[in-house]
Amino acid sequence: MSEKFFFDEAVPKKFAAVTLDQCDKQPGSFREFARVWALKPESVLLLGDTGRGKTQFAFAMIRQLFRSSTKKIWPRYYTSPEMDAILLNASRTEGGDKFIIAAMGAEDLLFIDDFGRETNSERVKRQYFEILNMRYAKLLPTLISSNLTLDQIAQQLNSAIASRFQEFQILEFTGPDLRVQKKIC
Repeated sequence: MSEKFFFDEAVPKKFAAVTLDQCDKQPGSFREFARVWALKPESVLLLGDTGRGKTQFAFAMIRQLFRSSTKKIWPRYYTSPEMDAILLNASRTEGGDKFIIAAMGAEDLLFIDDFGRETNSERVKRQYFEILNMRYAKLLPTLISSNLTLDQIAQQLNSAIASRFQEFQILEFTGPDLRVQKKIC
């Protein structure tokens, strides 16, 4: 998969052309972190309230990865509700979710956007834990964006997942909602 294919086919149009330079509302230290991360990707948790630029920044990180990494890494992107729907559908067939869980657990780079917006059920807790634990054990890089804190993740989803997230690099997005525009009139 090429950078062009990924951004043309797998990324929402709103983020298809994003670069780190366009993330100028984020601290310079975040952009420098992303440049270093692209050379040797590891798991990163992007936390912060709605509209702080987490998704845009994650896609800018992935673009930088395509441009800087000496290794070929094929990213996979899901919103958490989309991933939940795929897993739910797979679980309706006998043993069906095992294949999907194994595939998601083995992706070169998995980006889960809006983590915490999935269905809150025992099935989701089990499936997400299996995927994230598999990736954790194999040291595969995972990007997670969430509006939740680690404590909220522990309460809503699973304390074991929240515990593993503590070993991720954590970037906390603060400041104003970047989607809010000033009214002219």
